[in-house]
Amino acid sequence: MDEKRLLKISCGPFNLPLRDATIVYAAGTAMAAIGAGNQNWDLIQAGANLQQLSPLVFAVSYALRSTIRPPMDLAGNELVKVSHWGSKELMVGNWIMRGGVTRLNYWLSGKGQPNWFPGGNQYAPYNTGWETWLPASELLWPMGWQFWKGLLGQRMYGTILN
Repeated sequence: MDEKRLLKISCGPFNLPLRDATIVYAAGTAMAAIGAGNQNWDLIQAGANLQQLSPLVFAVSYALRSTIRPPMDLAGNELVKVSHWGSKELMVGNWIMRGGVTRLNYWLSGKGQPNWFPGGNQYAPYNTGWETWLPASELLWPMGWQFWKGLLGQRMYGTILN
């Protein structure tokens, strides 16, 4: 893997509030689209109302983030809990999940899929999962056609090379 191609999407202190607001907005869009497909005016209106809440969600999330400090290492870097299934060591380019070892994270990681399934993922049993804390700067958003995996909480482990 070409480590120089790894990308980190960062908006500083706005990362989590933007994510939260985007989720609310996307849910409203999906709701309105389903309502439009079913010609259900109430569902369309409810979706539009939900979309209008996204600025409020951003503001509340930003305010909470500024009052609730994430864990830090000795150098002052923000730490994030991540989980991994399979090997007991992390190497640059390994796929990891944000959050702890949970059934949901296991299935969202794709590690429960069989080896014959397309995509090149290697099956790993749930009981091989482990978690650790890593600096947020070492969690990289997937690039290329795999960018959508970031929406599931998947990240690549590594650092940005200049």
